[in-house]
Amino acid sequence: VALVALVALVAPPARGWDTATATSTLSVENGGQWGQWGDPEFCPGRAFASGFQLKVGTPGTPGTLGT
Repeated sequence: VALVALVALVAPPARGWDTATATSTLSVENGGQWGQWGDPEFCPGRAFASGFQLKVGTPGTPGTLGT
């Protein structure tokens, strides 16, 4: 199962980049052994994703994703 987390930060023009304005974390659990494509998700207006996390493992190897 691939997990992707996106952090959306709102950056008002007057204040610029400010990590204290983080409003939410999006996380996706795609299901299935290899994951499935789902509907796209977009940041609301005047917001953006500042990063992501991706968890990848070798199927069948103990201690990794997919076991």
